[in-house]
Amino acid sequence: MDLELAGKVVLITGASGGLGREMAVDFAREDARVVVHYRSGVEAAEVVADTIENMGGEAITAQADLIDRSSVQHMLNQIKGEYGGVDVLIHGAVAFEGMGPIEQMAPDTWHKMIEVTLTGTYHLVNMIVPFMKQQRWGRIVNIASRTGLVGSANLAHYSAAKAGLIGMTKALAKELGPSGILVNAIAPTTILTPKERERLTPDRFPTVLTADVVHLAPIAQEVDLGWLDRFPGALIGVTPQGWLRAWDAQGRISPIGWAAAAEVLPRADVVIISIEDVAHNEDLVQQWAAQANMLVVTRGAHGCSIHQRGDSVAVPAHLVHVVDATGAGDIFAAAFLVRLRQSNDPVVAARFANGLASQSITRRGLDSIPTPAEIERFLVV
Repeated sequence: MDLELAGKVVLITGASGGLGREMAVDFAREDARVVVHYRSGVEAAEVVADTIENMGGEAITAQADLIDRSSVQHMLNQIKGEYGGVDVLIHGAVAFEGMGPIEQMAPDTWHKMIEVTLTGTYHLVNMIVPFMKQQRWGRIVNIASRTGLVGSANLAHYSAAKAGLIGMTKALAKELGPSGILVNAIAPTTILTPKERERLTPDRFPTVLTADVVHLAPIAQEVDLGWLDRFPGALIGVTPQGWLRAWDAQGRISPIGWAAAAEVLPRADVVIISIEDVAHNEDLVQQWAAQANMLVVTRGAHGCSIHQRGDSVAVPAHLVHVVDATGAGDIFAAAFLVRLRQSNDPVVAARFANGLASQSITRRGLDSIPTPAEIERFLVV
């Protein structure tokens, strides 16, 4: 992909780790000259810059405390000396700490979040924009959050800061657009950076959690196995696809063996896979079935098979015209687990799940989500 960034100077705040690090590397792949900003993690920032240089790219590190205007000015003077100015600003730095009820939130926690997110943005844009206006070209992307759109309990400071950032972005877009400077924000949901992964480990939560149904569905090896034991009394379902794939440095996906199969299969109440997940290896299906409390294998147009305590039963699919099969496996799994909890009958659950999945593949996109009428229809099948 050519984003026409060759030679452009891209300043990425908070680039010493997490999302910032990944963006820095990706911009370097576009032949941009990358400025890796950090506040205190100089060693991590240098690793990012070294990674880029080892790829044949160009990068420098730059330190600044975004709350401190003189510190920001010093950083921009460094960039000016190296490259002349900033063409693209990617602002994602955040001071994420102090999650909790508003009445327990310390004033310092509140102020730090607001100052880094909003005042820091003001300092950066205020000092960078004159160069962009002079050349009548610039790009500013603020990393907001879905939380800034919908709010989140126990994150009042983060919700307010990101909502403010979205409002600031809209104002700047109107103000700076006529000068050739495009200003946008993106609002991602939770991204499993190393810090976020640490924050979401089971030992950060109460020992016992309650739920009727728990669906553990890793995407990229990110789900801690400790979650299997945190919901006593719940129906624990697992779709292990994220444990069956790996990524290389270029983002290419390849299948791998399930290293934790012997640990997960006997601890989950239900494990749901597709026959494609195991490359149609029926021997592996039988091996896993012998270890599992219940193994359900979806088989496309052939429905699914249920393997439990040495027995297996096939549940046929509904014959439909396939438009788009994307997401059908997710719909099957969710429907199966909910209906199994209600009925305690895996065949009843499979018929329900097959029905809803079959309807989903006759439509595209969000239209594939089962309708209330379809749910009612297959509840009585």
